[in-house]
Amino acid sequence: MLLISVFKYALFFESDGIIDSAKLIATGMMVVSIYFILKYEAKIFFRWYFIATGLLLIYGLYQYLIVFSGLPRDSTGVNLPVNLWNESAWHLSIIRDGLIRVQSFAYEPAYLAIFLGFSLLCATSFKVKKRWLIAICLGLLATGSRNTFVFLFVFFGLMAIKKYMNGFMFGVIYFFSFLLPIFLFVFVDLEAGDFDVSVLARALPYKVVAENITGDLWAAAFGVPSYTDAIVQNNYLARFSEVLVSEKVDEDPRSFLAYLLLHFGVVGFLAFIFFQWLLLRKSKTSLIYMSSFNLLCFNSNVLFWPVYWCVYTLSIFIQDEKWRFMLAPPANAPILPAAVPEDIELPVKER
Repeated sequence: MLLISVFKYALFFESDGIIDSAKLIATGMMVVSIYFILKYEAKIFFRWYFIATGLLLIYGLYQYLIVFSGLPRDSTGVNLPVNLWNESAWHLSIIRDGLIRVQSFAYEPAYLAIFLGFSLLCATSFKVKKRWLIAICLGLLATGSRNTFVFLFVFFGLMAIKKYMNGFMFGVIYFFSFLLPIFLFVFVDLEAGDFDVSVLARALPYKVVAENITGDLWAAAFGVPSYTDAIVQNNYLARFSEVLVSEKVDEDPRSFLAYLLLHFGVVGFLAFIFFQWLLLRKSKTSLIYMSSFNLLCFNSNVLFWPVYWCVYTLSIFIQDEKWRFMLAPPANAPILPAAVPEDIELPVKER
């Protein structure tokens, strides 16, 4: 992907190439940092992450109860005063389609679901008290995110049937966790239905993907020279100009899958999937983690978010029994907080 970015900049002198190169280098440094943190400081990392999860759940519960009771939200501290950096007001606790949606300290409910999704994977990796696992699941449901419902169904469904399927089948499922959202957005007719702004903002960049794949071989293989120009020049998107501006889709594809395809093309997209799969293929659990998490966050550009690579690194490390054993503290020296019980259960090695 870095080679594609450098090559595109050398050919077209567009800013996307040099910006993508800088992002990839910074992300690479971040991934290395996450690797060493989880390898050598995992106890401290999980301790603080679970404490943060507890704070998110407590504030989310408060928001839910205030909205449910019908009390004013602004005067009770449910909606944080962050309008200046969130003009679209996604940070507000709302009721949509009869469901209360809370965001806790996150930018919006869908982002809270992403962080709690990682919490669920951490809690599942070790034997924790059921009430802690239930609390995380309830927090996920309280976001009201459609992706959350899919994530929970796929994650627990695949974990339930794990012993009945071989690694190849889970590899196929992992591959389709990338393709399914793309097919849904590419082939949906956005003018035929009454879609909300959130769906439109995520779907519109895929119309650029569809146009370039069928009409421009270079862009299909290695990505468009300039994402901004591709958005502006797309005739289909012209009728959705208000959404493009209000949701800043003209600056960001709002989906890491669309980002991969538009910036690095099919070649970079497949390379990303393949090299990620190489380190996951030995464990069915690892493939389940990433497959379900991809479906949870495909509508966000998480490619450069630490949480995405924390999930990926965790998915790699859970294959190592020695690493899990390292996390088990001595019975007379509790290191992990009450939220992370000490009775960590070593997994049965998978083949």
